[in-house]
Amino acid sequence: MGYGKEKMCSLGSVQIPTEAFLTVLKLRRAWKTRRGR
Repeated sequence: MGYGKEKMCSLGSVQIPTEAFLTVLKLRRAWKTRRGR
């Protein structure tokens, strides 16, 4: 059971940075389009 718990924790620690990275990309894209106009 301990192994499964560790796997879940590692998955969560990987998913969170990925979501933050995608959010940063979205903000960057919006900022670029805003500056372009």
